Amino acid sequence: MSADIERGCLAFNNAESLYSFHRANIHERRRAATFARLFPLLLFLLVTFLAALGFVLSTRLLLSICAVLNASLCLGMSCRGILCLLGVRKMALELQSEVVELHEDGIQHLIVIANYKEA
Repeated sequence: MSADIERGCLAFNNAESLYSFHRANIHERRRAATFARLFPLLLFLLVTFLAALGFVLSTRLLLSICAVLNASLCLGMSCRGILCLLGVRKMALELQSEVVELHEDGIQHLIVIANYKEA
């Protein structure tokens, strides 16, 4: 069984060789792992084929593909921006909860060592 695990191909009929989903590996020789590896390539080829087809045959198809890609880009960037703002808010709350000890006069001394164009 250890040789099967090392090779990454586990038999589905053997109950001992199955393991939980979170320990799955994309490099295994299973259908789901193969599909997960091939999905980005297939999606790229599909979009490229549809764009070439739209360029040759139909302007409406080409414009539709561009609209879908622009909308997905806009949604992705919006989601990342919202998650970034939530992360900044979480960090601000965590930093407020930490107590920073200052000297009696309220001054905190810092030493900055700059390294510019080191050889």
